[in-house]
Amino acid sequence: MWMNLLWAFLIGGAICAIAQIAMDMTPFSISNAHVLVTVVTVGEIIGFFDLYQPLIDFAGMGASVPLCGFGNTMMQGVVTAMEKDGFLGIWTGAFTAGAAGLAAAIVSGFLIAIFLKPKG
Repeated sequence: MWMNLLWAFLIGGAICAIAQIAMDMTPFSISNAHVLVTVVTVGEIIGFFDLYQPLIDFAGMGASVPLCGFGNTMMQGVVTAMEKDGFLGIWTGAFTAGAAGLAAAIVSGFLIAIFLKPKG
């Protein structure tokens, strides 16, 4: 169990560190949101070629929780929906697979906005 926790921490930390370095060291004028969307897209591309699942099998939540894991989840949903529904699966698969994560983000963001005073 302790080795699983260690690998999850190390792999998840490495993924997040790479994204943070990209946000801090990007020499041209792009926002952090651009870097984060790129991380999701990289997760989708790696997931499309079935290269992300071995990382998830090895690191568990250390590979599933970062944004590239979310991209992989969306891509797997698209692939599954395309096998089932054909072309329509391109439009529905990502939302079906990522619904729980999206709903949790929206609800928690809404609750935080109610109890705290957001700026802007």
